[in-house]
Amino acid sequence: MSWINEYANQITAWDKVHRLVGKSKPQRLIEESLEALNSLDPEVLSGPKLMLDVGAGSGILGIPAMQLFHVLHVLFVEPDPKKAAFIRNYVSNVQPKLQKRCWIATQRLEDVSRETVEKCGDLEPVLLARAFSGDVALEEAAQNSIFAGRHLFAFRSEGARHFFEKLC
Repeated sequence: MSWINEYANQITAWDKVHRLVGKSKPQRLIEESLEALNSLDPEVLSGPKLMLDVGAGSGILGIPAMQLFHVLHVLFVEPDPKKAAFIRNYVSNVQPKLQKRCWIATQRLEDVSRETVEKCGDLEPVLLARAFSGDVALEEAAQNSIFAGRHLFAFRSEGARHFFEKLC
């Protein structure tokens, strides 16, 4: 998968200036995301669906998801403008074929409106996140009418995994 090396190189280049991933190695983070995505029930992301990549950072979950699932659309939710700019640049200049299936909301999850989600088309929303800051954020996401009754998944957070297991 040559896109993995290309994506890791882009993250590394931007990270020198904008601190996208900190001390973590981009290649390892991408591989972790691919492993987590491959562990999901294939039905969750099959068919045209809208994945909300919450706390998207450098798109470390959403970009690989778009590469694996070619009918998946992604709304990247990232409040940090520099990280959102990286995703915008990557999708526009490096992987333009992904551009038609990608939207970026430079805001926090609790500020994402129904209108923002509806702009992405008539797709079933699926909420995914690499990690949440705590169960309170998960509770708020679950209570938000946009996500009520939807598939919710989080990776790299035991509290989040436990909460999502109760929901799903």
